[in-house]
Amino acid sequence: MADFDRNSALISGVVSFFQIHVEQAEDEEDDRLYRFALETQSKLRHDVEELIRETLGPEFQIQSLNLRRGSVTILIAISAAYAFYMSFSRYESFIKSSNLLASQIKSVVKRIFGQASSEDELEVSATWNPMSPITEAHNVFRRHGGFDSNLLLLAYILVSHAALLGVFIWLLIHHLK
Repeated sequence: MADFDRNSALISGVVSFFQIHVEQAEDEEDDRLYRFALETQSKLRHDVEELIRETLGPEFQIQSLNLRRGSVTILIAISAAYAFYMSFSRYESFIKSSNLLASQIKSVVKRIFGQASSEDELEVSATWNPMSPITEAHNVFRRHGGFDSNLLLLAYILVSHAALLGVFIWLLIHHLK
Protein backbone atom coordinates (compact mmCIF):
# COMPACT_ATOMS: atom_id res chain seq x y z
CA MET A 1 0.00 0.00 0.00
CA ALA A 2 2.87 2.38 0.68
CA ASP A 3 4.09 2.05 -2.91
CA PHE A 4 0.58 2.78 -4.21
CA ASP A 5 0.61 5.94 -2.13
CA ARG A 6 4.02 6.86 -3.52
CA ASN A 7 3.01 6.31 -7.16
CA SER A 8 -0.35 8.05 -7.02
CA ALA A 9 -1.75 11.29 -5.79
CA LEU A 10 -5.28 12.33 -5.04
CA ILE A 11 -6.00 15.52 -6.97
CA SER A 12 -8.89 17.85 -6.37
CA GLY A 13 -9.86 21.34 -7.42
CA VAL A 14 -9.15 23.28 -10.60
CA VAL A 15 -6.62 21.26 -12.62
CA SER A 16 -6.47 23.29 -15.83
CA PHE A 17 -7.58 26.58 -17.26
CA PHE A 18 -8.51 27.06 -20.93
CA GLN A 19 -8.82 30.37 -22.74
CA ILE A 20 -10.49 30.46 -26.13
CA HIS A 21 -10.51 33.73 -28.02
CA VAL A 22 -12.95 34.28 -30.89
CA GLU A 23 -12.31 37.26 -33.10
CA GLN A 24 -14.04 38.44 -36.22
CA ALA A 25 -12.46 40.39 -39.06
CA GLU A 26 -14.80 43.35 -38.64
CA ASP A 27 -14.66 45.15 -35.29
CA GLU A 28 -18.30 46.32 -35.38
CA GLU A 29 -19.39 42.70 -35.23
CA ASP A 30 -17.97 42.26 -31.69
CA ASP A 31 -21.27 43.06 -29.94
CA ARG A 32 -23.23 40.74 -32.21
CA LEU A 33 -20.69 37.98 -31.63
CA TYR A 34 -20.83 38.50 -27.86
CA ARG A 35 -24.66 38.42 -27.84
CA PHE A 36 -24.54 35.21 -29.87
CA ALA A 37 -22.11 33.76 -27.34
CA LEU A 38 -24.52 34.56 -24.52
CA GLU A 39 -27.40 32.94 -26.44
CA THR A 40 -25.45 29.76 -27.15
CA GLN A 41 -23.64 29.53 -23.81
CA SER A 42 -25.62 26.49 -22.60
CA LYS A 43 -25.01 24.57 -25.86
CA LEU A 44 -21.34 25.50 -25.73
CA ARG A 45 -21.12 24.33 -22.12
CA HIS A 46 -22.86 21.04 -22.95
CA ASP A 47 -20.57 20.34 -25.95
CA VAL A 48 -17.42 21.18 -23.97
CA GLU A 49 -18.54 18.99 -21.04
CA GLU A 50 -18.93 16.05 -23.44
CA LEU A 51 -15.44 16.69 -24.84
CA ILE A 52 -13.98 16.79 -21.33
CA ARG A 53 -15.59 13.48 -20.35
CA GLU A 54 -14.45 11.82 -23.59
CA THR A 55 -10.91 13.21 -23.51
CA LEU A 56 -9.95 13.45 -19.83
CA GLY A 57 -12.43 11.08 -18.20
CA PRO A 58 -15.60 11.21 -16.11
CA GLU A 59 -13.83 12.52 -13.00
CA PHE A 60 -13.20 15.87 -14.71
CA GLN A 61 -15.84 18.54 -15.24
CA ILE A 62 -16.29 22.23 -15.97
CA GLN A 63 -15.88 24.31 -12.84
CA SER A 64 -16.79 27.52 -14.65
CA LEU A 65 -17.36 28.82 -18.15
CA ASN A 66 -17.24 32.61 -18.45
CA LEU A 67 -17.70 34.84 -21.46
CA ARG A 68 -15.96 38.19 -21.80
CA ARG A 69 -16.18 40.95 -24.36
CA GLY A 70 -13.30 41.92 -26.63
CA SER A 71 -14.59 39.94 -29.50
CA VAL A 72 -15.41 36.93 -27.29
CA THR A 73 -13.13 35.31 -24.77
CA ILE A 74 -14.30 32.05 -23.25
CA LEU A 75 -12.63 31.10 -19.98
CA ILE A 76 -13.06 27.49 -18.90
CA ALA A 77 -11.84 26.13 -15.59
CA ILE A 78 -11.76 22.32 -15.41
CA SER A 79 -11.80 20.65 -12.03
CA ALA A 80 -11.54 17.16 -10.64
CA ALA A 81 -13.32 15.87 -7.59
CA TYR A 82 -10.80 13.56 -5.92
CA ALA A 83 -9.35 11.78 -8.92
CA PHE A 84 -6.32 9.52 -8.62
CA TYR A 85 -3.39 10.79 -10.62
CA MET A 86 -0.92 8.02 -11.34
CA SER A 87 2.82 8.59 -11.84
CA PHE A 88 4.76 10.28 -14.61
CA SER A 89 3.10 8.60 -17.60
CA ARG A 90 -0.23 10.01 -16.41
CA TYR A 91 1.25 13.52 -16.54
CA GLU A 92 2.34 13.03 -20.15
CA SER A 93 -1.08 11.59 -20.94
CA PHE A 94 -2.79 14.53 -19.23
CA ILE A 95 -0.70 17.01 -21.26
CA LYS A 96 -1.47 15.23 -24.55
CA SER A 97 -5.15 14.94 -23.68
CA SER A 98 -5.36 18.60 -22.71
CA ASN A 99 -3.71 19.65 -25.98
CA LEU A 100 -6.22 17.48 -27.83
CA LEU A 101 -9.05 18.94 -25.76
CA ALA A 102 -7.92 22.50 -26.60
CA SER A 103 -8.02 21.76 -30.34
CA GLN A 104 -11.42 20.04 -29.99
CA ILE A 105 -12.86 22.97 -28.03
CA LYS A 106 -11.48 25.31 -30.68
CA SER A 107 -13.28 23.29 -33.39
CA VAL A 108 -16.56 23.25 -31.45
CA VAL A 109 -16.37 27.00 -30.84
CA LYS A 110 -15.61 27.66 -34.51
CA ARG A 111 -18.56 25.47 -35.53
CA ILE A 112 -20.99 27.10 -33.09
CA PHE A 113 -19.86 30.66 -33.84
CA GLY A 114 -19.81 29.86 -37.54
CA GLN A 115 -23.61 29.87 -37.32
CA ALA A 116 -23.50 33.59 -36.44
CA SER A 117 -21.10 34.53 -39.22
CA SER A 118 -18.96 32.95 -41.88
CA GLU A 119 -16.38 30.54 -40.40
CA ASP A 120 -13.80 32.00 -42.78
CA GLU A 121 -14.11 35.39 -41.07
CA LEU A 122 -13.59 33.93 -37.60
CA GLU A 123 -10.25 33.58 -35.95
CA VAL A 124 -10.33 31.19 -33.00
CA SER A 125 -7.37 30.52 -30.75
CA ALA A 126 -7.21 28.20 -27.75
CA THR A 127 -4.59 28.00 -25.02
CA TRP A 128 -4.50 26.14 -21.72
CA ASN A 129 -2.41 25.93 -18.57
CA PRO A 130 -2.20 23.19 -15.96
CA MET A 131 -3.04 24.42 -12.48
CA SER A 132 -1.43 23.61 -9.13
CA PRO A 133 -3.07 20.21 -8.37
CA ILE A 134 -1.54 18.71 -11.52
CA THR A 135 1.82 20.44 -11.28
CA GLU A 136 2.16 19.59 -7.57
CA ALA A 137 1.30 15.93 -8.21
CA HIS A 138 3.84 15.82 -11.04
CA ASN A 139 6.52 17.40 -8.83
CA VAL A 140 5.87 14.82 -6.10
CA PHE A 141 6.57 12.02 -8.57
CA ARG A 142 9.72 13.70 -9.86
CA ARG A 143 11.08 14.08 -6.32
CA HIS A 144 10.26 10.48 -5.38
CA GLY A 145 11.75 8.90 -8.49
CA GLY A 146 14.43 6.26 -8.19
CA PHE A 147 14.34 2.79 -6.68
CA ASP A 148 11.03 0.95 -6.84
CA SER A 149 10.49 -1.19 -3.73
CA ASN A 150 8.04 -3.42 -5.63
CA LEU A 151 10.93 -4.79 -7.69
CA LEU A 152 12.75 -5.82 -4.51
CA LEU A 153 9.64 -7.55 -3.17
CA LEU A 154 9.08 -9.34 -6.49
CA ALA A 155 12.71 -10.53 -6.57
CA TYR A 156 12.43 -11.79 -2.97
CA ILE A 157 9.23 -13.71 -3.74
CA LEU A 158 10.70 -15.27 -6.89
CA VAL A 159 13.95 -16.32 -5.18
CA SER A 160 12.20 -17.69 -2.07
CA HIS A 161 9.67 -19.64 -4.14
CA ALA A 162 12.43 -20.99 -6.37
CA ALA A 163 14.33 -22.11 -3.25
CA LEU A 164 11.22 -23.73 -1.77
CA LEU A 165 10.54 -25.48 -5.09
CA GLY A 166 14.13 -26.72 -5.11
CA VAL A 167 13.77 -28.07 -1.56
CA PHE A 168 10.46 -29.71 -2.48
CA ILE A 169 11.97 -31.41 -5.54
CA TRP A 170 15.00 -32.56 -3.50
CA LEU A 171 12.71 -34.01 -0.79
CA LEU A 172 10.53 -35.67 -3.41
CA ILE A 173 13.52 -37.28 -5.12
CA HIS A 174 15.01 -38.52 -1.80
CA HIS A 175 11.63 -39.76 -0.60
CA LEU A 176 11.01 -41.80 -3.79
CA LYS A 177 14.41 -43.56 -3.65
